[in-house]
Amino acid sequence: MLVGGMRCASTRKFSDEGNEALAQMQHDSWRIDRELDGWRYAPACDNRCLLHPDLVPYEQLRESTNDYARAQIRALWAMDTQH
Repeated sequence: MLVGGMRCASTRKFSDEGNEALAQMQHDSWRIDRELDGWRYAPACDNRCLLHPDLVPYEQLRESTNDYARAQIRALWAMDTQH
């Protein structure tokens, strides 16, 4: 993390609830970005037709997709705390 222009190790830790909230915000941001680009929900992904099965609210995602979103947040947080 940058503090006053200098890199400092972060001592903050996210709770499970914090990680879940960040994962939901990240998914919502991704979903809205895709929808603004013309993507629509469909049961199967079709990049040519701009269709994707994860264009639903976070709460409606498959658990495996939620796990992926949580893992992405943990990985980003780990990168920030290492630098």
